Amino acid sequence: MKGLTPQRAVIMPQYKLAMNHAERPINFVDLEKRIPQALAALAYAKENNFVGEIIDGYQANRALLTKEAAVALAAIQIQLKPLGLGIKILDAYRPQQAMNQFIAWAVDAEDVSTKVKFYPCLTKK
Repeated sequence: MKGLTPQRAVIMPQYKLAMNHAERPINFVDLEKRIPQALAALAYAKENNFVGEIIDGYQANRALLTKEAAVALAAIQIQLKPLGLGIKILDAYRPQQAMNQFIAWAVDAEDVSTKVKFYPCLTKK
């Protein structure tokens, strides 16, 4: 980001899963290890998201993506660096427990605590 100093502290904790190398999906890699200059801003580790609470599986500082995506993004990062720009990742691999929580939230029509901020023109059914 031109004119900004990248700060690793900006990266929010992401996956609580005790996902060691053997447990992660076969073709997935850790973004920070493949593209250390990239910034991650994955919102589900904080309560400031459409569900209104920390999402299951998002409490470690880790963004996982496929090896192919990491290779492609690394090539783009190389091209951006001379311009003073960089990659910012807003979403990555979502563990199944997160998807389960999203589904449970979606079917709870009475939970509209975040409606004003995240989906003011939509109605949960």
